[in-house]
Amino acid sequence: MYSTDIDPDTIAMGRAGLYPPKIAQEVSPERLRRFFVNEDRGYRVRKEIREMVVFALQSVIKDPPFARLDLLSCRNLLIYLEPDLQDRLMPIFQYALTFESRELTH
Repeated sequence: MYSTDIDPDTIAMGRAGLYPPKIAQEVSPERLRRFFVNEDRGYRVRKEIREMVVFALQSVIKDPPFARLDLLSCRNLLIYLEPDLQDRLMPIFQYALTFESRELTH
């Protein structure tokens, strides 16, 4: 899995995988035990899970996304872009998906 952003601080936060103690009110105890380690400052995503993700600086506008992806998620990205830039990115995102994934977009 890849996680990219243009903000170095956001990438650093993702790599750290540290959440405030209040997530215990929103995440079931079973999930906390399974996916997190309880620390003094909060809950940290287990190391083996964080190691499955490659965190990298990337601008989808300047750098094309990786190719042959099964899933491409742009959480909250498109709402910050003007419609003409959204229109430019859609074909790039579609190209980045595997052939099987592209068939689902039609």
